[in-house]
Amino acid sequence: AQSGFPKGLSSSFSLAEQEPVPGVIIPAGFRLNGTINILGYEMSADISLNPPTEFTIDMNMDPLNLANGLFQLYRSKNDPNKGPRFYANVKPPSVTLIAEGYAKVLGTIEQSASLEITDIQYIMTVTGPFFGFSATLRVYASY
Repeated sequence: AQSGFPKGLSSSFSLAEQEPVPGVIIPAGFRLNGTINILGYEMSADISLNPPTEFTIDMNMDPLNLANGLFQLYRSKNDPNKGPRFYANVKPPSVTLIAEGYAKVLGTIEQSASLEITDIQYIMTVTGPFFGFSATLRVYASY
């Protein structure tokens, strides 16, 4: 299996937004964007850090299928071609965190979960079989 940065890796750092040549903008702060491949599995990330005003990360990974299907990890039950996703944006006073994924273990135990946390609410959803029925548990809280 291959490892490395198959689509390249780009990064930048600037104290202020700049346009060194027309059409090329270097945003303020630190920025990292790329895809890493570790033993055949890829994860892409777009990370932006502009202290003290903003931090953003958007990560997506390949679906995992280990040990001939004994452990599988996807974005959702209906989308086995995409892997789990994690997103965070912190721009005080606003905060948004999102995670979503679906796991299947031993070919029979399966659950999907999503989590969303913002500066005004918390929502967690878990879906899967429960005593032979399909069940969804949603926890919601505002603050």
